[in-house]
Amino acid sequence: MGERGKNSAERRATLILLCLAAAVATGLSLPWGLGALVFIVPGFVVAIRGLNARPGQRMPRRRAFFAVALVLLTVLSMVASVRIAFYPSQAGLERCGTTTITEAGQAECRQQHLP
Repeated sequence: MGERGKNSAERRATLILLCLAAAVATGLSLPWGLGALVFIVPGFVVAIRGLNARPGQRMPRRRAFFAVALVLLTVLSMVASVRIAFYPSQAGLERCGTTTITEAGQAECRQQHLP
C-alpha cells in the first residue's frame, strides 16, 4: 500500500474511532455527555480533510465514507447542542429520575423539570 493509501486508511480508522467515541459520549448522563464535543470537533476536521484529499483510486467510495461520517457527526453535534441548550432542566430531570423508583415519582419528575 502506498503512502497515500496508508494515510487514507489511517484517516478512516481515526474517523471511525472518533465517531464511535462521540456516539458513546452523547449517550452518557450530564455533564459527561457534553464531552462528546471533544470527539465531534476533531471528527469534523478529519472528515473534511478526507473529503478534500487528492483523488486516487476508489475515490467515490472514500468520498461516500467521509460524507456519511460528516452526516453522522452533524447529527451528533445537534444532539449535543440541544442537550447544552436544555442543560438545567435535563440535568435536573436526570438527577431526579435516578432517585425515584415508582412510576408516580417518575411522572412527578417529568412534570417538575420539563417545560
